[in-house]
Amino acid sequence: MNRLRDVLAAAGFGAAELQPFSTPFYLGRGAIREAMAEDVMEQVFRVGPVARLLEAQSEGINARARVAIRAALLNIAGDEGLEVGGATWIVTARA
Repeated sequence: MNRLRDVLAAAGFGAAELQPFSTPFYLGRGAIREAMAEDVMEQVFRVGPVARLLEAQSEGINARARVAIRAALLNIAGDEGLEVGGATWIVTARA
């Protein structure tokens, strides 16, 4: 927090206030849990660390990974999708 206040001060801002803000957000589109989990799974295999780890693997390993990841996602899917914690800071300052 001090680093952010220093950056703001160097840019000519003062009276910086920082307030934590956290709320869940949901991943996955679809009318039912299975569709939401499938949507998230496609994202997992398209971008991110899982996609990078599996890109050089065999079709067999990719198929087993899909089965395991689909099962894990279905296990955590709720009525609104897959809940992911989200947190940020709300920062206000005056010039």
